Amino acid sequence: MMSRTRVRPTPPRPVQLPAALDDPREHELDELGHRSQLEHARLHDVDLRHRDLVGSTWSGVDGRNVTLASSDISGAFLTDLRLASSDLANLGARGASLQRVEVVDGRSVGLGLNEGFLQDVSFHDCQLDFAAFRFARLQRVVFRNCRMHEFDLTSTQLQSVLFEDCDLTDADLTRAEFERCEMRRCILSGVRGVQDLKGVAMSMLDVIDLAPLFASACGVNILDADAAEDD
Repeated sequence: MMSRTRVRPTPPRPVQLPAALDDPREHELDELGHRSQLEHARLHDVDLRHRDLVGSTWSGVDGRNVTLASSDISGAFLTDLRLASSDLANLGARGASLQRVEVVDGRSVGLGLNEGFLQDVSFHDCQLDFAAFRFARLQRVVFRNCRMHEFDLTSTQLQSVLFEDCDLTDADLTRAEFERCEMRRCILSGVRGVQDLKGVAMSMLDVIDLAPLFASACGVNILDADAAEDD
């Protein structure tokens, strides 16, 4: 019998920032709002919380310590964006398009990317508890060392997505579609929709750790090792 060759996830393409970046003036930052544009900019220690940024276009932006908490960027187009040590808590981003985006050490609790499109995106060392990516499309995306309690991937399409050293406790994977995806050393306690993990590759050790969860999804009752045999 010929063994099947496993196709590994394709890694994200890197963020491409321009060599020269501008530092927006205070009045330019104040003008950022509905359908605004921001290009080739450096955003360091900037507070943009509670902003209406719906339909905005950001391209070639290097951000550090940016606060976007409780803002709304639904329908936005974000390309070649890097955010480090930034606050994205409860950021609304329904239907947003993210291409070549990197988020590092981000506080992203409650981030809402429902119906979004993510291509060549990475999240490193992020808090993504209660984040929702329902009905979103993910291509070449990496989640590395992220806490993702109750993360919602209901009906999400995932292609070439890697979850590495992530805590997905109580996440919802119901009706998610996985293709060329991997989960490495992830915690999946209490995950819903485990029966929809078809298309995900895991190590044997990870599979063994998840055996009770898989058994429950299949309706298999697990006997205690020292259970007495029926007479």
